[in-house]
Amino acid sequence: MSDESVSKRDWPPRLWDWKSGLAILLLFLALYFGGSFWIGRHPELFPAGDGERQLVLLAGLLDIAASGGSVLLIGLLFKRHRLREIGFRRTGRQWLLIAVALFIVLIILRAILVAILWVMFPALREGLEPLEALRLRGAPLPQALLIILVVGFLAPLAEELFWRGFLHNWLRNRLGPWLAIVLSSLAFGLFHIIPLQIVAAVLMGFALAWIYEESGSLWPAILLHACNNLAALLITLLVPLPTM
Repeated sequence: MSDESVSKRDWPPRLWDWKSGLAILLLFLALYFGGSFWIGRHPELFPAGDGERQLVLLAGLLDIAASGGSVLLIGLLFKRHRLREIGFRRTGRQWLLIAVALFIVLIILRAILVAILWVMFPALREGLEPLEALRLRGAPLPQALLIILVVGFLAPLAEELFWRGFLHNWLRNRLGPWLAIVLSSLAFGLFHIIPLQIVAAVLMGFALAWIYEESGSLWPAILLHACNNLAALLITLLVPLPTM
């Protein structure tokens, strides 16, 4: 990608007024929780065993549809924004290198933090079953490739569009950059539900919001997010999750 600077005059873009912001939030919640309700009403479609992996994959696809779909539908069809305005701006190579460097630092810090919490607070170990269902070790090749596609590439793209391209931008234009980073990161972390994952996701959320804010583009955040998810999948391939 070639460099494209973001001037102070056009950053941050004021994309979402209260009506469009609330519309995106309501559409996101309707798609995500409506889909989750439907899944919960049809447990017979996901028998024990391999069905658990299918269930978690479907939940991932639902997250992608809700996150990316809500922003694109309101942004492109109703607000008439262009993809570049929403955040898909070309960025300098230095920001991509910073994203990779941040990934390396964060994966070390998060591993240390999670290890400490794992030992000191056993209650935080609850709810790891969905992560176990997504491990690549033992998965049939077609499912393994689908997991990599969904978790490693589509989820970072859709989630960054929603959490940074929409939510951070919406909050930033009303509350300022640092309060927006804090609030959007906390919301991003809490959305992961699993206690240990919440802690790690909040820390990642700070880095994602910061690099989006400073670079003026979603691409560095998407790269950082994708590196994180792909590394997590690689770990599940090489090392099975510890039992409680």
